[in-house]
Amino acid sequence: MLFFLSPFLMNFERFSKGGASVMESLSWQPELGSHIFVAPRAGSQSEPFTVEAGAGYCLHVINCFEDAGRLVMDVLLLDAPVYPEYQPVPDLFATAPLCRPVRFVIDQGTRALVETRAMDYSLAQDFPSIDVARAGRAYDDFWMLGISQRAKPGRKFFDQLAHGSWRSGAVEDIYTAPQGVYLCGEPCFAGHPLDREDAVVICERFEAASNAASIILFEASNVAAGPIASIPLRRPVHPGYHTAFVPATKEGGPQ
Repeated sequence: MLFFLSPFLMNFERFSKGGASVMESLSWQPELGSHIFVAPRAGSQSEPFTVEAGAGYCLHVINCFEDAGRLVMDVLLLDAPVYPEYQPVPDLFATAPLCRPVRFVIDQGTRALVETRAMDYSLAQDFPSIDVARAGRAYDDFWMLGISQRAKPGRKFFDQLAHGSWRSGAVEDIYTAPQGVYLCGEPCFAGHPLDREDAVVICERFEAASNAASIILFEASNVAAGPIASIPLRRPVHPGYHTAFVPATKEGGPQ
């Protein structure tokens, strides 16, 4: 198992006796550097170890897998913690930090970090999603939400659905919602049970002016083309949720 360790210090005195919350008791210490902790599988005789991973903060891991004696860990790496950007309501993401998809490659024999690869897309992205059939396995494609106006001051929210590829090493397939329209929650990959290449990505769309929400579907391989279907919702769903897709089943197989 791989864990990305970001440099926080916990003030337990403030938490246990001062009445502060966990978030209020944590202090960001970037000068300490970040680390990746490698925990052996159950029953393994190997010892756990850590490797230095430079600077940065990771809230969400994209995927991890093992490949020919190397461990690969893909994360969304932020320049600073993002949770402060969720407050105060309604001024969200007023100073959203830079964030990039980053791949770390660790050699298990030498227990050393041998490669770090970052993509250029850096629009305060979050909620990475992959084909769950590829979780813990080698893969190429992932999807996430981004904020097109990241560099501008003031309140903002996710308005991009971005499709990244480790094969190309870039994020080149991007959909940007119209002004005043936002994307909510983790994009959900839904592949055909018999052909995982035949897939859609599902998102919630929220139109601020009319307070209207809908579920929209994109072709997974071409999100830049825009939604291919839309299903209206009776009311908006809270925008900070994670997702999973499980196909319905009937006698004779999935439907």
